[in-house]
Amino acid sequence: MEVVARVTVPGGSPLPHICYFPPLNVIAAASSNGCLSLIDGSNGRLIRKSTFSGNSSTTPTNLCYFGGRESLVVARGCLFNARTHTKDMFLLEDIFCGPVKKPDDTITLEFNSEQSTLIDAILTSDTSYHSILRDGEVVITRHDVDCVRDTKWKTMTLTGPLSVIEKWSQSILRGGTNCDQTPLSFLVSSIGSRLLRLRTSDSMIITLNHRRNNSLMHMEAHRRLTFANWPHMGYRWATPEAMAQAGFYYPQSKVDDHVLCFTCNVCLTNWEPTDEPWSEHSRHAISCPFVLSKPTKNVSITGKSC
Repeated sequence: MEVVARVTVPGGSPLPHICYFPPLNVIAAASSNGCLSLIDGSNGRLIRKSTFSGNSSTTPTNLCYFGGRESLVVARGCLFNARTHTKDMFLLEDIFCGPVKKPDDTITLEFNSEQSTLIDAILTSDTSYHSILRDGEVVITRHDVDCVRDTKWKTMTLTGPLSVIEKWSQSILRGGTNCDQTPLSFLVSSIGSRLLRLRTSDSMIITLNHRRNNSLMHMEAHRRLTFANWPHMGYRWATPEAMAQAGFYYPQSKVDDHVLCFTCNVCLTNWEPTDEPWSEHSRHAISCPFVLSKPTKNVSITGKSC
C-alpha cells in the first residue's frame, strides 16, 4: 500500500464533507467550523483556504460535483450555490453571499487576480475612489498570503453595503481613470451585473423576460435561465447553454421555439436537430455586433463583458 498524499488543513477543525472536482483536479473540503478549503488532488498540497470561517455556523456545509455543468454545488442551510470554475480557479469568499433585500445590506464580491490588479490601479489613480469605499465602510481584503502560492488564486474581496459598492463602480464609469478603458468597462459591467443578480431572483428574471425587459438579457446567465422550458432539450447543438452563449434568449410568450438576440433582436424559429446556434445567428444576422465580435453589453458566464 502506498500513501499518495497526506494533508492537514490549518485550524484543526474536522472535515466532515469532501468532494472531488475533476476539471481542476482538486478536492473541496468543508470543515465543521464553516471554512472551505481546496486541496491539490495530485500531491495533497493545500491550495486555498477561505476566510469566511469568522461567520462560523453550526449548520453543516454540503458539497457535491455536478458534472453536467462542471460546477461545485455548495449548500448551507437555505443557501444553495452552484459555482463553475473560471480561469482554472474558483471564487470562494462570496460563495455564501445570499440575496439582498435592502440597498444597505452587506454583501461580499470577490475578484480574480486580473481584476484585483485593475482595482488596485483604480484606487491609486484617484484618491476619491478609495474615499468612497472608506467612507462607506467597505472593507478591502487581499487573499494573497499563507497557503496561496499560485498567482491565479490570489484574489481580492470588497465587503460592505451594496449601495456603496454600486456607487463606487458607477463613479469609476463616470469619472474615468488612467487605466485601459476596455478592461475597465468590462470590470464595471461585471460588477453591475453581479449586483443585479444579488437583488433579483430567478423567478423575477423570468417574469421580466415575459415583459420583454431586454436589458436583463445582457447577462449570459440570465439568458440561460429563460431556457428552463426550452422544447428542444434533447437537441445536440441547440442546448440552453449554447443558445445563451450565442446571444439568444427564449421569450416563452408562445408555445413555440422562437428566440431573440439580446443585441440585434433577430428572431429565429423552427429549430432543427442539426442547427448550431452560432452558425444560425451568423447566417441570419450577418451584421449583428455580437456575431462580429464588436463591443456589446454582453456579460458572459465568466463575468467578462464583450
